[in-house]
Amino acid sequence: MKAIILFVFFPLTLLLSQNNKQTIYGIVLDSKTKEPVLGANILIANLNDGVTSDENGNFTLSLNPGKYVLKISYIGYDSLIDTINITGNNNKFLRYELESAEIKVIEEKVFVLTKEVAQKDISQKRYRIFIVEYDQTIRNITEKVAKKYGFKVYWPDDVYMIVTVDQYNKTMIKYLEKLNGKDWYSRFNKDLDIALKSKH
Repeated sequence: MKAIILFVFFPLTLLLSQNNKQTIYGIVLDSKTKEPVLGANILIANLNDGVTSDENGNFTLSLNPGKYVLKISYIGYDSLIDTINITGNNNKFLRYELESAEIKVIEEKVFVLTKEVAQKDISQKRYRIFIVEYDQTIRNITEKVAKKYGFKVYWPDDVYMIVTVDQYNKTMIKYLEKLNGKDWYSRFNKDLDIALKSKH
């Protein structure tokens, strides 16, 4: 009986990339109390991946050498954006302090919109997009531009809310594309930028 020998070849670049991964340690704290923030999201924007901080605010990332954009966020805090450059074999330690978001509390309300709610709105021909913006002048301009595209802007920071509207907005944006043509949302943002710059 003849023995069959199989040779398995792994790409050199794959082996090198696995060996070159660096471990990055970090911590997320409350900027005022210096207490650890449990469950903070550390998103690696250019990889669409990330981790969350533990009960001590600590987190660990494993990355190949290169430049990465991190977004650190948690409910009730202002988000942070940081660009890090991983080089060589030296490990990095990242320290982030989040500041509490200043939201005027008018009434307590839990506000959750889902894909099902978006589909119901579509069936009732009620088209709305949720945008977080505090400046009233920018709000007024945005509402005027949005009206041209057939939808109304809602500002979820008017009251204290737990907001999960991303899925809603994606469904609504996709549907409004049928009404306004392909890439209408990009055109809307360009028109909005022009309108905002003309006011400065």
